[in-house]
Amino acid sequence: MLQETRSQQFLVEQIKKPLYYKLQGQVPFKCILSAFEAAGFERIDEENWLIYWGLASKETLKEMKKYQKTNHFPGCWSVGRKDNLWIHLSKVKRKFPTEYYFIPNTYLLQHDFERFEGVRECAPKKTLWIKKPVASARGNGIKLINKKTKLTADKRYLVMDYISNPHLINNFKYDLRVYVLITSIDPLRVYMYKDGLVRFATQEYSLKSSDIKKRFIHLTNFSVNKQSPNFIANNQNIEQQVKASKWSHKEYKQQLANQGINHKILFKSIEDVVLKTCIAAEPLLLDRNGKTSEHKNNYFELFGFDILIDETLKPWLLEVNVSPSLNSASDLDAQIKTKLISDMLHLIGVEYHYKKAFRVQIKKRLYERNINEIQSINSRNFRQKVNQEDLDVMLQSLEEQLRLGQFKCLYPNKKNISEFDDFFEYPRFHNKLIQKYFEDGSNWVI
Repeated sequence: MLQETRSQQFLVEQIKKPLYYKLQGQVPFKCILSAFEAAGFERIDEENWLIYWGLASKETLKEMKKYQKTNHFPGCWSVGRKDNLWIHLSKVKRKFPTEYYFIPNTYLLQHDFERFEGVRECAPKKTLWIKKPVASARGNGIKLINKKTKLTADKRYLVMDYISNPHLINNFKYDLRVYVLITSIDPLRVYMYKDGLVRFATQEYSLKSSDIKKRFIHLTNFSVNKQSPNFIANNQNIEQQVKASKWSHKEYKQQLANQGINHKILFKSIEDVVLKTCIAAEPLLLDRNGKTSEHKNNYFELFGFDILIDETLKPWLLEVNVSPSLNSASDLDAQIKTKLISDMLHLIGVEYHYKKAFRVQIKKRLYERNINEIQSINSRNFRQKVNQEDLDVMLQSLEEQLRLGQFKCLYPNKKNISEFDDFFEYPRFHNKLIQKYFEDGSNWVI
């Protein structure tokens, strides 16, 4: 998990004890096991683990040591529930309508039934909406509806505007699965993986009224389309890749380039969607974070963002998935997801008996980098204003940015950290502390 660069070689040599991880429940997918094995971890059932993979019990969370980590934040499932997420997103959209442009109009049938019926009555004849269960995944229970569809105020469902003008490739609708890693809520640390999946519908796109109920046209979920007789797995066969029902982001970007589309601009807007969504969800996660463990650094979370691109190349957020599928159903899945998990394990780091030595080396590198610039800075003033917890928080943020792999840091990012201040429900001290560090030119010697 720790790359053997010259600056870190000393650290690898100091690891005397094996690294242990523990699994909850059934054995996970092969790519998870392969990533842990490649990172030098051994699986155990005892309590001497560094990483707990799965949904940990309240008792396990309460007893976690400072150096232990688990792959779910307390309360993460509230973000995965579509109703909870859309309540918070709708709240910030009302406050910042032009900035939260990527949220389709959404109606929780339990609360918004009469309002939606009013909207539906006034809508043009051929308008479509999409009805989704608030607490399910993999395309289960999703249906397209029109003005004639009968509805009730069912608390189990929400209704969203249907994006009827998707960008098409070879006449097929698609969406993007974007992997997002959050390693801390306070301060917020958000990373987006540079690769991911493009998931295609398996019948050519059509808005004919006779095609409304055809799921292989309108739904892009892999779990739905793998049942289609037209589904083609991407097994790295060059001749089949262009026809495959699932692509990598790399293949997708090449296709966009072939169409004369600047994919860098598109993915910059996707990053904007991801970060603003994470900021909107911050209160949901922060409410539970810290109540189950006395340590702030015990958790990390990998989310799967599903994003639709319309014909104007505008991204739309469809949903956010907790525990996105890590099944290696094809060669392409195995390649992307194994590397994804490996990079994630590397980025989150593990605190063990060698942590102190690593921090000494990090401090030395920070000092060497800034030695020519610190003459005008009063480092004693900085030390007087922060405590050890503050220093730890800053070091964790800086250490992670030395272990990015194929992740890109969206926040805190030196280039844009101040641009997102207004979107937070409340300012957080540690967010502001790291922002100040960046704004001062990273001149502080920590």
